[in-house]
Amino acid sequence: MQHSILENINFNDDLEALSIVVEKQLKICQYNPLWKACLSQQMHTIVNTQLWKEGPRLSQVDNTLDEMEFLLPLASIKKKTIEQWLSQHRNRQVEFKQDNLQGFLTGFIDLIFEHNNKFYVVDYKSNTLGFSYEDYTTKDLKNAIEHHFYDLQYLLYCVALVKYLKVINPSFDYDEDFGGVAYLFTRGVNGEAGQGVYFTKPERRLIEEMEESFDAR
Repeated sequence: MQHSILENINFNDDLEALSIVVEKQLKICQYNPLWKACLSQQMHTIVNTQLWKEGPRLSQVDNTLDEMEFLLPLASIKKKTIEQWLSQHRNRQVEFKQDNLQGFLTGFIDLIFEHNNKFYVVDYKSNTLGFSYEDYTTKDLKNAIEHHFYDLQYLLYCVALVKYLKVINPSFDYDEDFGGVAYLFTRGVNGEAGQGVYFTKPERRLIEEMEESFDAR
């Protein structure tokens, strides 16, 4: 529900305008309209919360792209390779239980935006980690991300976006032009900067290593 609302609102809308979108989405999903006021206020809080320290609010961002589809060609990526990526990213040994990947990998990135000449990936998560904001600390978010392998997800998003940016801008530089990834755990956002948001920027070396594995040749 929150995901579909965030896809359909203008981030700089006031509370009244947000409420119209919320009401429509509640009706589409056949939810009780009594959720309108609560959900509208939460959406207003989310788009007006500073994503990380010294970072922007969604309501301040103009250049955005919703649901960018990507298609990554796989020659044959082995389970061991995925474990190496995750181990390198987490700085500890990781076991990945799924089979090797072959063929093509397709997906959608919830949101891409540009801020201060850098591009960012945003993903919305509605996971319930607890019933208070204290259950959504950076440590809690990191644990949830690693448990569900969301870090593999955002590493793939980064690769897809970087490959695209290199196509449209041959002078693209990862350090200068890519800002990072923000995972918004919508139930944990309360208006405080960074609360309920997991922000990171994967190492350039890892992204470049992954890029080579997704070479169409």
